[in-house]
Amino acid sequence: MEHILAGVEQQITKSMNQMLMSMYMAEENLWHIIGRDVSIYCLEILNECKSLESLNVPNIVPIPKIT
Repeated sequence: MEHILAGVEQQITKSMNQMLMSMYMAEENLWHIIGRDVSIYCLEILNECKSLESLNVPNIVPIPKIT
């Protein structure tokens, strides 16, 4: 693999790579707009590789009809 990459010029510096590899933080961007629970869920997906499977599970709650 190294012989293939030998001719490719490096564009990302070590400090740039550190920033790119760092964890996402709630203080970044506009997380506060979407709310705390959604922020936490998204950050868990991004930082902890949490599965997206739970998004596809329906939550059905019977609501009694009162007359």
